[in-house]
Amino acid sequence: VEAGLTVTHEMGLPQIFVVEEEFRRLMLATELDYVTHLAEAIKTNGLTGVRGWRRLHTLVEQGLTFEEVMADPVRHLGEEAADFVDLDESR
Repeated sequence: VEAGLTVTHEMGLPQIFVVEEEFRRLMLATELDYVTHLAEAIKTNGLTGVRGWRRLHTLVEQGLTFEEVMADPVRHLGEEAADFVDLDESR
């Protein structure tokens, strides 16, 4: 995108011919910023639910089914169950 915009600038094309590429560049930069922030939040447990999500996958790897875990989420996930279900409904 940057190379294309550089070429169009060097050609002296009016901006009307590059607005879509400028928009694309801004969208890609915004997406990269968001994904970078999201990845960091996942790594540092800053994203709510990650701890419970990891625990759920560990239990499934150990042989429990998703249905078994969700049948008694407090027993299997403890406080982390609050990230997945309304505890009032699960009792």
